[in-house]
Amino acid sequence: MKRKFAILTAAIVGLSITAVTSVSSQKFYIFPQNNASALSIIANIKEVSLENDSIKVGETTHLKASFDTGVTYNAQCYSSDSSIVKVLSGSANDGWEIEGIADGTAKIIVSNGGIYEKSIDITVTKEQTLNEQSTEENVCVEPGCYMEVVSQPDKITYQIGENLDLTGLKIDVMFAPGGEMPISQIDNDWRKVIDAANPLENDYFVVDTSEFDSSKTGTYNVKISLTDEACQKWWYCSPSKISVTVLDEIVKCDVNADGKFDISDVVLLQKWLLGVSDVTLPNWKAADFYEDGKLNVLDLCMMKCKLIENSYNRDEDVFSPCETTINEEFLAYGVVITMKKQYKTNPLRIWTKEDFKNVQNINFISDATTQSSERQIIYITLIEQSKENVLKLIQEIENLNIPDIYMVRTMNFNSNSEVPI
Repeated sequence: MKRKFAILTAAIVGLSITAVTSVSSQKFYIFPQNNASALSIIANIKEVSLENDSIKVGETTHLKASFDTGVTYNAQCYSSDSSIVKVLSGSANDGWEIEGIADGTAKIIVSNGGIYEKSIDITVTKEQTLNEQSTEENVCVEPGCYMEVVSQPDKITYQIGENLDLTGLKIDVMFAPGGEMPISQIDNDWRKVIDAANPLENDYFVVDTSEFDSSKTGTYNVKISLTDEACQKWWYCSPSKISVTVLDEIVKCDVNADGKFDISDVVLLQKWLLGVSDVTLPNWKAADFYEDGKLNVLDLCMMKCKLIENSYNRDEDVFSPCETTINEEFLAYGVVITMKKQYKTNPLRIWTKEDFKNVQNINFISDATTQSSERQIIYITLIEQSKENVLKLIQEIENLNIPDIYMVRTMNFNSNSEVPI
């Protein structure tokens, strides 16, 4: 699955609105408080673009965002590092003005309603002084060429007997002609000569699948190299490779494709959603609980709940207090409540704010129970959003001693726990 899936957040809505989500369809709606009958869809962010993604200190550029149909009045734009670049002003309709502050690279992030989010990189450079320009050393650089896998195949996990399918595999080829140049220009010498090509559809590639054997389980390498013609045209390029796995059967939630579902799969998906570098999901579809072709925090929460179900083999659940601390990663400012399986009803109980008396910071409550779940699961988002308020909300709910509640957890993961939280 393509790594560029943005890191997704849970369903969080701003201070002035009340929100309702439909977890199964992954659509988010809002009710303006002054007109509870006016149901609107929160617009997803289709694309963000910059007039210039490289500016100098003191220069400005314009960022434009395009949205799907829906409301955008809660759209915000901010910088990942305001010491490098800052957002001056703007709106969803007009875009935003961006100013370079200091030398470096940062992300400009557009968020709508705290639910949908897209980002784009921007680089800020400072003007070289005459003294810096005159003293910079020139070096002689050899030509070079390398391949980069920018998108793994759609399918990298197979069952015995299935044919290899490299659909979705995309590779870039980078080439630098070399020569004499200033040290600061070495990185700029590289240029992309093949852009996101499927090697099976491009005459400059040779694909070696001889190692793959779908008749037995194992992990196999598919090797990709450039043809002699390509090497003569640019430069010799070391082969690249991708790995695919053959299993006896595909296990639900087994994202690391080791044939079983355990806590390591939850940790791997968590890291992938947080954007940890060099993290890939060999079997991402195993975690797609809602079968919508994408992974987000809702799938992670369901995966955690599934692990809990597998970890406890009791006739009745016993309340499990939350041990999350403020120093841990929070995927979103929300709370997940899992009810005891002995209290699950058909139809499911509808939980409202009235069920959580004297708890003041609840924005909205939505049900996230799947058909396969043994327990009812609900999500709660906050009005005042912060780590401190999330932990305070959990404590207040636990203090109510509601007999139905099995556990109250944040949308994060404690790597020191035996079970996900």
